[in-house]
Amino acid sequence: MAHAIPQEKLPKLRELEEFLRIAITHGDCAVALETVAKIQTLFGTERRHHRLLKNKLWAFEACLDNNDLTFAESGLSGIMQLSQKDTRIYIEAAS
Repeated sequence: MAHAIPQEKLPKLRELEEFLRIAITHGDCAVALETVAKIQTLFGTERRHHRLLKNKLWAFEACLDNNDLTFAESGLSGIMQLSQKDTRIYIEAAS
């Protein structure tokens, strides 16, 4: 089960998520992936948190839109392995 994000990390997480949205809007796959890497550090060893997986999903979809198919496919496959089969994140990664 995912744990709550510590209050002291929320402002940084929100800032990075906004930066991620901007990168995706501009079709900048490289910046999106760098931003997701920074977001991932906020979660420590918890790789299955839904908010982290959602951000990764957005970044890998940006790679897909950018025709970086190999990287997108491996990333989406990783999300499917980390998420539960009955979740929206899994279904979106599988589509």
